[in-house]
Amino acid sequence: MAAMADEQINTPREAEVDVFVNAVGLLSTLQRTVKDLRRDLDIERQQRSDDHDLLTEMLHREIEGRSRGNDTITQLIESAEHQLTERCDSAARVLSMSDDKVADRVTAMESGLAQEQGALCQNGYG
Repeated sequence: MAAMADEQINTPREAEVDVFVNAVGLLSTLQRTVKDLRRDLDIERQQRSDDHDLLTEMLHREIEGRSRGNDTITQLIESAEHQLTERCDSAARVLSMSDDKVADRVTAMESGLAQEQGALCQNGYG
């Protein structure tokens, strides 16, 4: 009977030890899982940070490119406005001339063209 009494005393103790060992194993598994999840979270954060940095740089490049493009367009518009103003001024001067002055000017232009053509012919280009 004494042997049986010892067995009964040891049996609940062994059960407690088994529960404790299982709990320690479960705790260890949970700790590894938490560690893995933290590592995965850190990797995800780093990837998002890298993606954010890349997208920010791409956005800055796009803005700079558009800014340079806008500057070029502005320069072209200003140049076209200047040329248009010059042509309008020239046309206004011609329109303000009398018919005789316009005829004289056309004659002078024709004479200049004739002289240039003559010079080209003398040099063997005509």
